[in-house]
Amino acid sequence: MANSSVPQTDERSPADPIDELIASGISARTLIAHFLLNVEWLAAHRGDTFKLCYFGAGGEEAGEVVVETVKGAAALMQRAKFLGWTARQDEPTELGAPDLFEEAMHYRFRGTSWYATAIAHDAIDSNRHEGMPLGLPAKTLEAARGRYEVHYSDAEVKKRQERAKAWFARQKARRVKEREAKYRGDLAAAIKLRTDAWMAAAELCGGAITRQQARRMAHKSMRECNDGEYEMWIARGAKARAGGA
Repeated sequence: MANSSVPQTDERSPADPIDELIASGISARTLIAHFLLNVEWLAAHRGDTFKLCYFGAGGEEAGEVVVETVKGAAALMQRAKFLGWTARQDEPTELGAPDLFEEAMHYRFRGTSWYATAIAHDAIDSNRHEGMPLGLPAKTLEAARGRYEVHYSDAEVKKRQERAKAWFARQKARRVKEREAKYRGDLAAAIKLRTDAWMAAAELCGGAITRQQARRMAHKSMRECNDGEYEMWIARGAKARAGGA
């Protein structure tokens, strides 16, 4: 009888992205120095092209800006180490996952991640992000510096202050309305409780009063009670509204 064979399929799991980072030449020690969120972002972008922007040998005083292009995460980390960039110290949020280095700012421009220590601090992009790499195109920086000047002009500062003042006033008014609405609701619930109490008391005494009469008595007793008793009934009304006993 002829032997039958079953085709074999490759059931190997896909390579772990972090393992691939290590395989590409990044040491485990280097990765451990970074927060996991940063490492996961780097692993997801391990094949990207990155831009590094820093001052040349003469430093910031000389004004020479160097823009370097590297391919892949391993090349990025190698160059960062050479430039003396270290792992960021503050744990990032989800939005801060690309912020890998303490010294270099991350900036996304036309689909490419830039890491820059040469930064135009007097520039604001169209997304209101302040600070941009000095190696970006001159026209881009010129427009960003124009936005910065407008943003920090006296007139704009005054407008923002007025907007902030108006916002806080609206928030305060909203909170006051919410408190007033809650108080009115708690008071109405307290009046209902006292109305029910007056009707129950009248029934126990063998008398009969209408709900309207009991309600008038409840209102009168709330007006005449002392502050402590008043607050007690308001608290009971609030509890009743919340579904308590």
